[in-house]
Amino acid sequence: MVVKPLDYFKDLIFPRFCITCGKEGEWWCERCLSKSGCNPQCSHPENYGRNENHLDGILAFFNYAEDQPIALLLKQFKYRQAFEIGDVWKKIITAQAVSIAMYSDFTLLPVPLHPRRERERGFNQAEVLARIVSELPGRTGPIAGNLRRLRHTPRQAELPRAERLKNLTGAFAWQGMPVPAQVLLVDDVYTTGATMNECAKILKQVGAKVVFGLVLAKGGR
Repeated sequence: MVVKPLDYFKDLIFPRFCITCGKEGEWWCERCLSKSGCNPQCSHPENYGRNENHLDGILAFFNYAEDQPIALLLKQFKYRQAFEIGDVWKKIITAQAVSIAMYSDFTLLPVPLHPRRERERGFNQAEVLARIVSELPGRTGPIAGNLRRLRHTPRQAELPRAERLKNLTGAFAWQGMPVPAQVLLVDDVYTTGATMNECAKILKQVGAKVVFGLVLAKGGR
């Protein structure tokens, strides 16, 4: 393996340690990742309160809890620009290619960030994940970027459950090309489901027939 000079100096100044065992050199070492309890499950979302859930199903690889390795790595990735953790996501997604294969002809659609939020963060984590999925063998569906976030809203994680759906009303719109019939929405985490539910609602309003979600982790809050 050829080590790039920039990567060498980054590792020298900011060494990586396994989130579970502390081993130096990896964010999540192979041994710990193999014991992580990764268990892909496709479930039908429950109704969001009194509001209809427009998702036809959600595929998640981990259960989400604040103290779990997957949650700690996601926070490092999103809020501290630890971009190398993308290598961990690639390992996980590639290992679960069989579970994702049933959506091979679905159009991949990363859940969008508002442009202001994306500038602050420097990237959209959902786009990173969607690109990894797009590289899996046998993929025929394209990636689309026509779902747009129109309003800058408070972070969902900062709001109580009852406020989340209200926060997202009118926040998304489909722009440009005709909407695909089958869509696989991609994001990092599904907790209450408010964001994906609102995205699926917009997609079905403009003609999508089937909308599934794909996330690294799913939990409740």
